[in-house]
Amino acid sequence: MNLATISLHQVRKRKWKVVYTRSNYEKKAHDLLNQCGLHSFCPVITIRSKWADRFKLIEKPLFPSYLFVYVNPAEEQKVLAIQGILNYVNFGGKPAIMPDEDITRINDILSTYQDIATISSRQLAVGDQVIINKGFKAGARAEILEVEERTVLLILNQLDCALVAKVRVDISNIIPTAKTISTHL
Repeated sequence: MNLATISLHQVRKRKWKVVYTRSNYEKKAHDLLNQCGLHSFCPVITIRSKWADRFKLIEKPLFPSYLFVYVNPAEEQKVLAIQGILNYVNFGGKPAIMPDEDITRINDILSTYQDIATISSRQLAVGDQVIINKGFKAGARAEILEVEERTVLLILNQLDCALVAKVRVDISNIIPTAKTISTHL
């Protein structure tokens, strides 16, 4: 194999991996990665923040302390040498890999919707009231009856009879109601 073939071979092995950054260092680490020729993705949302004398629009990372890097095995150590990057996020003892479709989905959501927030699935509990904001029952209120590792069991109260649906936990599909938010503060 010549150098060009190795390089092309390594490019084909690139995968989206998740790295953990210092607190409030996501955008800076993203910029440093790009300056070093490494490809990263730092999804940001614009929020209205109250300052002492005024409101200001600021960009805030959608996933605090996390960045996505598109690397091949030869580039993995270069990522860890970047100031502010602490480590790769592991899942099951191996670095967490994000499918290309999930990165595309995050991009699509950011370009389509303005009011976006992330909620840890650990914040969802049995009895919580949520609103489904996307899909077949968009706008419907539901109660979480069961929380599993990747799914929640919902009951939709708008129907004359109870409709129990097991749905994949996709935080973009449900919004906690004010009652739910206040129980977690």
